[in-house]
Amino acid sequence: MRDWSDEPDGFINIYSIAMQTRPEITLNCQYEVTKAMFNPYDSNIVIGATTSGYILVWDVRAKKDPVRSIDRRDRSKPI
Repeated sequence: MRDWSDEPDGFINIYSIAMQTRPEITLNCQYEVTKAMFNPYDSNIVIGATTSGYILVWDVRAKKDPVRSIDRRDRSKPI
């Protein structure tokens, strides 16, 4: 039986126009992602917001897991 406890709750699938039948990249995270967008100044950076209040940053060149996470519930820390 498969252990689902290690599976991410959230993910972002990125498709390519050249490869439309399956995602070219899947980015993982611990939380459900509600919105994601590419950084307008660097197309390798994806920024996502989660239902738990985190803002996550992925570098698609580096790995599938976030390279930075910011907890927006803690308003004392600047972004």
